[in-house]
Amino acid sequence: MAVFEVDMPSGGTANWVDHEVLRSIIKAGIVAHGQGKLTKHQEHIGQRCVHLGSALIGVGLVALIDEATGYQYAREPNALQDLISKLIREEARDWDRRFHPTYYQAICKLFGFHYGNQHRALPSIVGKITETWIYKAVVPSEIVEEIRARKKSEKLHQWLTDDAGLRLLEKQIDAVTTLAKSSVDYRDFEARCTQAFCKPGQQLSMIYPQGGVQ
Repeated sequence: MAVFEVDMPSGGTANWVDHEVLRSIIKAGIVAHGQGKLTKHQEHIGQRCVHLGSALIGVGLVALIDEATGYQYAREPNALQDLISKLIREEARDWDRRFHPTYYQAICKLFGFHYGNQHRALPSIVGKITETWIYKAVVPSEIVEEIRARKKSEKLHQWLTDDAGLRLLEKQIDAVTTLAKSSVDYRDFEARCTQAFCKPGQQLSMIYPQGGVQ
């Protein structure tokens, strides 16, 4: 484990853990908590990992958007056009897989739906979850609408730029997959996503399907 000693501003020293190691520990705790693998005496650790993970996901994505795009939500005269140039390609790329089976398995688990049969259509709510918690949670609505105006049969991700656009997408897929794996059902998942991704005054929640997913 990458642990190193640092001098604290207030005096004395402290042991610090590399952020990637911390991320791995939190992720493992979240997954173990969601799968019921923790003992009664370990359960409080799993709950703390869930809360800490949700907070770090939200903060991390805000920082990532600022770093990748330099975009601020207080509109400058050319801010939207600058953002479009940083996130949207001039032409769509050829399709390649961006959403891997682990993502769909985690989402389908929330409804007791087994993912694995490639010839069986996924329930429509899976697409709604992808739109709400993958795209709308990190990509400004103007960007999504601009891509929809340009695209024909392509997927949204085929229009995202190789650096900033896909980087945002991949980080968000990983974050949502982790939350889905640790959630007991869809309502729990939605609550965790709301806590992690919604800004004050923003509402991205979805209507739960009556009768669940068949």
